[in-house]
Amino acid sequence: MKRFLSVLAGALILVQLTGCGDDFRTAEKAADAGDWKMAMAISEKCVKKHPKDIKGLLLLAVSAEKCGQHKVALDAAWRAVKLNEKDFTAQYTLGKLCIVDPAGREEGLKHLIIAHELNPNAEEPLVEICNTMLEMQHPKSFSYILKLQSFKDYPQSAAYYNDFALACIYAKKRDAAAVNGFSRANELDRANPIIPLNMARFFESTKRWKRNATSFYALFLANAGDKPEYHDDVVAVKKKLGWK
Repeated sequence: MKRFLSVLAGALILVQLTGCGDDFRTAEKAADAGDWKMAMAISEKCVKKHPKDIKGLLLLAVSAEKCGQHKVALDAAWRAVKLNEKDFTAQYTLGKLCIVDPAGREEGLKHLIIAHELNPNAEEPLVEICNTMLEMQHPKSFSYILKLQSFKDYPQSAAYYNDFALACIYAKKRDAAAVNGFSRANELDRANPIIPLNMARFFESTKRWKRNATSFYALFLANAGDKPEYHDDVVAVKKKLGWK
């Protein structure tokens, strides 16, 4: 959420402001300074005076979410979208807020996809679409993760290739591409425990590469070491391999 809030707040500051005037600018300054309670209070006052001001509603949505008022945030974002369904920031904000709750992922995806279609050159909606679809093991995650290749940083990262491999698996019938993705990820970050663990689990699920699973489970154990965040996986893998 931190990246979303900082990016969104910055984007709102750059918009030509109307309607709420000085109140809105005061709320923006509070948000920029990290005083989200003040930003929320002023933006609530602003939208009461100007209920059709989309920028005021979006700042209320962002500040309310930062203050832990998710229902208020969601309501403000919905109101903004209803005022203008072609507003990129409104659709993106609503999508981001919906996916906070796993039960809202389908609805959130719909709005994130609309935001992406409204501005295909914006990186944030595409990243959120990919993250959400991968969490859902969605078969369409493959087509969206391919689009990230147009952003120069992604094809050079281990995280991208790991996610690419997962998307290949969820798309089914792309096993060879998944192996290539995991291999590239492992080349870029050989100390990462998650990549060999994913590789081992994938290999174990296939007939063609099942015999290779053990060596990658062993690599996972070597990379994980005694790191507490991997404790449960380490115990499970050792039990699987019959190691003490």
